[in-house]
Formats: sequence, C-alpha cells, structure tokens
Amino acid sequence: MDIRYAASSSDYNVHYHYNHEIIYIVCGKCEMTVNGKNYIAKKGDVVLICNLENHKTEVIEQPYERYVLMINPTELDRILESNRLVAMFKQRTGNFSHCLKMDSQEFKVLFENLKHEKDKNDEFSEEMSKMYLKEIMIS
Repeated sequence: MDIRYAASSSDYNVHYHYNHEIIYIVCGKCEMTVNGKNYIAKKGDVVLICNLENHKTEVIEQPYERYVLMINPTELDRILESNRLVAMFKQRTGNFSHCLKMDSQEFKVLFENLKHEKDKNDEFSEEMSKMYLKEIMIS
C-alpha cells in the first residue's frame, strides 16, 4: 500500500496501473475519464479505479491537490477480509460510478491519518494503516 499527497497542475494521459487506485480530491477540480466514462471530480470527491482500468485526468480548476492511494489487489483482499468491501473493485454493475461524492471533513482526516502512519513507519504503523484503509472503505 502506498499513499501520497500531491499538488499538481499537470494532466495525465491515458494510462493504467497494476494496483487499485483511490483518489481523494482535497481542492480543485478535474475531469477524469475511467474506461470511457467521464466525471467531474471536485473537492471532497473520491474516485475508485480498478487495476488495469484505463484512465486519464485533465485539471480544470487550480489549485488541484489530492491524496492518491495505490494498493495491490491481493493485499486489498487480505486486509479487508470482506467480499462486500472488495466488491467495489471486483463486482461492478454497468451503472457503477467511479466518482463518489463524499465531501466530508472526516473522510479527509482518514486520508491524512493513513498518510501519517505510512510516513511514520513505527512498529504499529502497518496495523494502524490497515485500520484506516478499512475505515475509508467502509465510509
């Protein structure tokens, strides 16, 4: 699992990852295209991208800042231990929306806490990181 905070005005051309990606928009606005579906993602939104899904980002409002959480699909299965939670990445219906309107200060705090634990990397950081990931997925 890797999490980073990024501030950027750069656009990202079509690409994919071998990991699942969870993006939390802190401020700004972008147009995201995921597997041919277009979304306007803005402050407080979360974008869920499965591994191997083609996606691109065009920044449309500055400043644009976000948390980007990347997690290996096997690791996600192991950490979550719940088919219902993993279903957001594995069992999507045709009308699934990759962009979720979360706009909650509490949700932002979860990403901040997760990043803090990953950066701290002490003897309990891994367990705390798993806990925050579970809370993000449940929220």
